[in-house]
Amino acid sequence: MSFNFSLTGMTHLKYFVPIIVEANRRKIKSNVFVGKCNKYCCPHRNMQTLKDISKKYNFDLLDINNINMHPATTFLIEGDGLEYINYSNKKYAITYMTDFAVSLKSYIARVDHVIFPNEYFAKYYKVENKKNLYFGSPKYSLVYDSKKEILEKYNITNKTQKNALIIFPKLRDLNKIDLLKLYSVLKSLGFNLIIKSRGKDPIPNHLKGDYSFLDASWHPHTTLELLKISDIAINFSSTAIKECIMLNVPIINFHIKPFVKPLEFLYNFNYCKQLNTEYRKEDISKALDYFFKTDLKLEFEKCRNLYLFENKKVVGNIIDHALQ
Repeated sequence: MSFNFSLTGMTHLKYFVPIIVEANRRKIKSNVFVGKCNKYCCPHRNMQTLKDISKKYNFDLLDINNINMHPATTFLIEGDGLEYINYSNKKYAITYMTDFAVSLKSYIARVDHVIFPNEYFAKYYKVENKKNLYFGSPKYSLVYDSKKEILEKYNITNKTQKNALIIFPKLRDLNKIDLLKLYSVLKSLGFNLIIKSRGKDPIPNHLKGDYSFLDASWHPHTTLELLKISDIAINFSSTAIKECIMLNVPIINFHIKPFVKPLEFLYNFNYCKQLNTEYRKEDISKALDYFFKTDLKLEFEKCRNLYLFENKKVVGNIIDHALQ
């Protein structure tokens, strides 16, 4: 018995490794078929890291061009890699943030099932289908290092202050908000500034805060680990709000995107404060004071129950279904 995984981007590992770990526990072999992409996260640009991860989690790496020589139940992110596959074994597409809203129609006919975080996603984006499975997302089903170990991993040495994770906006939107003002306000309120961006949106030197990271770790992924050590997240309508909710991190959001907030239904809870770009220091101070004096646990749970999921059974449900 074996599972196949189509890997055309290192970010896919967030979703695949938790399944592989549980498959290992059940004595199911995992083969990861590696392809190329033209992005910063191309596996071929990160091959040594990928080899290290494969050794740690006990899976084999093979060329995606050879996938048809090893037919098996297959997991993909959206439809990435389907063009290489000719066998009839079951294929599971795992949705990636909100990409499915555009891409689902291009691959739905060629897969057996599509795994969604929650049924509401399919209804909201009008992609309901009998192939949909509402199991949640496997990428949160991992065991984190302790906060101390994560701080040491990322060499974050100022451990006495609170940490603010700033989920860096797209370069396209930088002119819509004064980030230096925001940094100054947060510093005056006693926060370390941890800036996280992606390879395609490099952080200008003058905006790197106290600590800055692109994708320093593909698994566990940097954003998830940094959220684990953060007291507050500053978001700019990124879909990373989903990660914040899953890890119980309150959010201050500035909507500076030139279109409607993705996943806008996730913002309507007390763990999130929406501020405009003309905010005053008092507005941020008031939001933080509310967050730190309020037990937000029930708010996060309420959102997960309505729109997301709880982690405990996600990976097990996926594998149980695959073995039917």
